Amino acid sequence: MNIVITITKAVYGGYGLGFLDGKAVFVPQALPGEVLEIEITRSKKDHAFARPLRILEISPERCAPECENFGRCGGCDYLNVQYDTELALKKDIVIETLQRTAHLSQEMIPEISSHHGDRSGSRSHATFRYSSTGLPGFYERGTNNLVPFPGNGCPLLAPELRTALSSLKGTVPEGDIKIAAGHDNTPRFSTEKKCVIRERECGFSFDRDIRCFFQGNRFLREAMIGKVLEFAAPRKDETFADIACGVGFFTLPLADATSRGTGYDIDPLTIEWARHNASMNNIENVTFHAADSGTFDTAGIHPAIVVMDPPRTGLTRKTVERLSALAAERLIYVSCNPATFARDLQNLQKDGYILQKLHLEDMFPGTFHIELIALLSRR
Repeated sequence: MNIVITITKAVYGGYGLGFLDGKAVFVPQALPGEVLEIEITRSKKDHAFARPLRILEISPERCAPECENFGRCGGCDYLNVQYDTELALKKDIVIETLQRTAHLSQEMIPEISSHHGDRSGSRSHATFRYSSTGLPGFYERGTNNLVPFPGNGCPLLAPELRTALSSLKGTVPEGDIKIAAGHDNTPRFSTEKKCVIRERECGFSFDRDIRCFFQGNRFLREAMIGKVLEFAAPRKDETFADIACGVGFFTLPLADATSRGTGYDIDPLTIEWARHNASMNNIENVTFHAADSGTFDTAGIHPAIVVMDPPRTGLTRKTVERLSALAAERLIYVSCNPATFARDLQNLQKDGYILQKLHLEDMFPGTFHIELIALLSRR
């Protein structure tokens, strides 16, 4: 049976939220104020997910998506609105999440600054699926089915990636493959025997194996480093720790501005590249350790600044305990998930930290992902 629902607000995950007899219903790519005919696809005790069948009352914010695969491909969520509307929705989601999960009042939430680049062509690397039929693409939403790229390629990818993907023609094996282009704009594939990508940001060079994490928005990486340094306000007589440091993306600029620092990451391969990058950039006042963020040794470490950029799952409780033991004056939390950020913020508040500043750097335009940079200081 088809059901009619009114969408009350946008929520994290690219969903519009409505209610049926008190039960929350999540509808993908539905916009606030819209009335839709839906079909329930999955139902739990207190919430359900639905598939939109027909829009009965359309939002004035809705527009024609710039990609013909929108709605099928799982890569995008907001190509059905103009970019300024997407940014406004994301800010609303952050505020609602902080109120609901971290129990912050409106007055306790600092004004959210934001920064963005172009929505099109922003990604310098991606993971795609190459099929036995010789077609590259992304997965269909919620399935393992391939949605081949449209004729002009994925609009979010850098032009050189779109060109390379359009001319594969059996040159790579079937499966999930990474593609990336560094500062030389030359596309490389993870199927190569040795695939090293070099980036250049804020005067620093960063090498990495293509399998290692690196920020994907080529337009905003420099601004992201700048915002972390602004919030950290490092001094030459201070020390720092960088948790989930990756290949040294924030570590090297922080080391350049402080007395010394330490970087931690659970991935030994990533730490190898971080050490390589410190040496390549002639930075000698930083050390790196392959260690879990919840178990690393804090003995003798008294940083004034701690920067942390965890995965989407956020911080573990043990990591929060380690942060409490470090007792840094300033925490800079870089998060790609407002839900886990709000959860972690609630725990950090119990340990004496206050949210002072909050910034949205839209590293993932067109998608439901939200990148936040937060400054927390001790009471």
